[in-house]
Amino acid sequence: MLNMDIDAEAAKLPHKFTLKQRFTIREKLQILDVWDRAGEIGMKSALLRRLGLEMRIVNKWNQARREGKYDNRPVTPEDLADEIARLQKHNAKLQAQLDRSESAVEALGKASELLTALAKSSQREPAPAPPALLMPPKRPRPAKRSSSTSSRP
Repeated sequence: MLNMDIDAEAAKLPHKFTLKQRFTIREKLQILDVWDRAGEIGMKSALLRRLGLEMRIVNKWNQARREGKYDNRPVTPEDLADEIARLQKHNAKLQAQLDRSESAVEALGKASELLTALAKSSQREPAPAPPALLMPPKRPRPAKRSSSTSSRP
C-alpha cells in the first residue's frame, strides 16, 4: 500500500527531462519529502528513474537541506562572515592566477622581442668576401710528354 502512495505522490512531482534540469527550492523540497517516505532502496531507485534524476543530485539536495540552505531564515552575521571569508579566499586564488598569467605574458613578450631581433639580424647581407677568395683556383697544367725519351722500333 505504501508503494502505491509513493507512486501517486511521484506522479504529482515535476518531471524535467532535459540536460540542464532546474528545480525550484519548493520542488526540491517536495521531491525530498517523497524521497524520505520511500523507505526501500528499490522504491528510491524507481523514484529516481521516474523523475529522471541521479542519486548524487538527491544526495546534494539532502546535504543542502541539512545545512539549512533551503530554509527561509534570515541571514545572520555569521553567515555573512562565512560568505565574506569564502569570497576573499576565492579572490586571493584568482589574484594569484592573474599574477602568474601576467608574468607568463611578460615573459612571452620578451621572448618575442628576442626572436624578432634574431630574425632581423639573420636577414642582413653578409660582408663581401675578399677578392682572393672570389677568384677560381689555378689548376696545374698537365705535363707535356717529350718525344725524345720514348723510343720506337
